[in-house]
Amino acid sequence: MKMSKSQGGDMSRIMLTDSPSVIDKKVRAALTDSDRSVTYNPTQRPGVANLIELLAQFDPQKRSPENVAEEYRDKTLHDLKMGVTSTLVDGLERIREAYQQIIEQDEGRYLDHVIETGAFKARESAEETMALIKTVVGI
Repeated sequence: MKMSKSQGGDMSRIMLTDSPSVIDKKVRAALTDSDRSVTYNPTQRPGVANLIELLAQFDPQKRSPENVAEEYRDKTLHDLKMGVTSTLVDGLERIREAYQQIIEQDEGRYLDHVIETGAFKARESAEETMALIKTVVGI
């Protein structure tokens, strides 16, 4: 999940396998602005809007970002970041656990197999596409 479009590096995104402490660190470091209130305005407040959108994506009630922002209307950016952290940690827990289980079971051989199979299928598809393009272009 992308945290920032302009900021590069590991802190600009949350990986599905990030630990709760790493998620907390990344969310706390997320760029916002000097206004301490919580409002949803992607144009004027892109950092705050991104955090609200993350919350909306993991909302079990499938509320819109506007509705999620309404919940935080009387709270601070710190409260918002704490809510995002909690929501992401809970929302990604099963994925992290499943990933760890797969890695521990066969030392990653299953994932290596999935990667190899995917790469083979991608090459096949690319070769078919290139053959079609060469035919159309007349090469």
